[in-house]
Amino acid sequence: MMNEFANFLNATFTPLRVYKYAIAYFSLSGANIRAAPRKNIIVDTDIFSDVDDAAALLLAATLEDTNLLAVNVNVNSTYSAIAASAIVNHYGYPNLPIGLRRPYTNSSFFDTWKYKVGEYASKVGYHYSGGSVPWFDPEKTWDPITLYRKSLAEADDHSVSIASIGFFENLSGLLNSTSDKYSHLDGYGLVERKVKELVVMGGQYPAGHEFNFFGDNPITTAHVTVPYIKSVCSTSAQPPTPTLREISSYNQPRVTLCLRGLLAQKLAEIAGAEESF
Repeated sequence: MMNEFANFLNATFTPLRVYKYAIAYFSLSGANIRAAPRKNIIVDTDIFSDVDDAAALLLAATLEDTNLLAVNVNVNSTYSAIAASAIVNHYGYPNLPIGLRRPYTNSSFFDTWKYKVGEYASKVGYHYSGGSVPWFDPEKTWDPITLYRKSLAEADDHSVSIASIGFFENLSGLLNSTSDKYSHLDGYGLVERKVKELVVMGGQYPAGHEFNFFGDNPITTAHVTVPYIKSVCSTSAQPPTPTLREISSYNQPRVTLCLRGLLAQKLAEIAGAEESF
């Protein structure tokens, strides 16, 4: 009897089920949400050292009203791309194209800052290998700028949301790109025609230094966030309390904000995110 009860609890309170229950609870009009058009999304992630971006990829792949077009990885570790492929494969996207920042290396993570965070991406990629970039086959990754241009060119006008949860090398490269076989438009023109919104996980509100903005190349950060289109929503990466800093995954509410509008903003508020426009 106890084993049966334990199995029931395990089946009922999986992370995905709990998340779906939370969505149902906070939704004031579930029927309207289900009836909304599916939102096209591209996730640009720095998945490498920790679970936060894995949770973001879970949301991007499983929310019912979304269509995940591609994942671009903005760090150059092969393990990051393989891990991203494994995660989205597990959640129903076995053929999703994965872009990887060039030139890539077989580097793994070691926490020389706090000596607290463990190496993450290679373990996920190895033990859960699958999808379009299986272990160990990084040659199957796309150049991220090429993948951006192809994905955007094939999408309807003003239909794509980009969730940036890391560095800006890929997005800066997209803006600098020129016409190719996918589109006659340059990077700025392609983005203006195809992208509906860019949601950035980064910055420290109202001022300060934050890792996604300053940890890689501040020049590419400025290139993307300062002149980009007309509106960039930046959600603070710093939870307001030490408790939230320890237990929350920073990137979860930011991708949800990109995907689910007002409901997502409510979830972001619950998770402690601050918004600045």
